[in-house]
Amino acid sequence: MVPRDADPRHAKLLVAITFWDFWIDSSNHDWLYYPGLTAGSWPPLARSVAADLSADRDITSEQVLRLVEPTSREPGRLESAIRALLEWDAAEQGDEADKA
Repeated sequence: MVPRDADPRHAKLLVAITFWDFWIDSSNHDWLYYPGLTAGSWPPLARSVAADLSADRDITSEQVLRLVEPTSREPGRLESAIRALLEWDAAEQGDEADKA
């Protein structure tokens, strides 16, 4: 179950989802738009991300973190949609708490 709130402790899930979105994008474009990453670069990074998630720790790969760092790029459509959903859900939860 994916958390639907904006709690910072769930940031690792956003990093992971963004990473996998970029990996898919890269494969769809013949590995052209992610400098320094080739087809063979992605699987070891994915294993690192999966290991961190399995251990319930923040993503530790510097390469993954640099790749998904929002200040170095425009957010992708998937990331923007996830962020909007989390913000909307947090607002909805706040509204319901106000009614109680």
